[in-house]
Amino acid sequence: MDECLIETHDYDYDAEERFDDLIRSSVRFEQLIWMPAESLEQIGEAAGLFYDNNDGPDGDLILAPYGICDHGTLSDIFAAGGELVRGYSFWYPHSVADNPDLPSGWCAYRRSGIGYALDYDVAYEVCAASVASA
Repeated sequence: MDECLIETHDYDYDAEERFDDLIRSSVRFEQLIWMPAESLEQIGEAAGLFYDNNDGPDGDLILAPYGICDHGTLSDIFAAGGELVRGYSFWYPHSVADNPDLPSGWCAYRRSGIGYALDYDVAYEVCAASVASA
């Protein structure tokens, strides 16, 4: 009689829970500035706030934290079409810009290791992908 041997592996549910806790603790509510890409030229040197080593940020949006600049610069940004929006910041230790499975609605800056998203679930997913690939 043939016996079927089944190899079992212990799944580390604690590791999955610790990873989830790490990602959830890395995603935080933040007031953001959303900037239309076509308006960057209108804000002169302040456009550098939205660049990552002379390159655009990873992701499909241009976002930055509200407190990144002075009131005069903010006035210029808002006059050029920038908007104050509610969003989330998250830890971004590794670029995942080439991952086609990620949702839209985020940006991240490799030099600072911080990303921004308009939606919590998007921030969570991009942060998890970034941490997992680091």
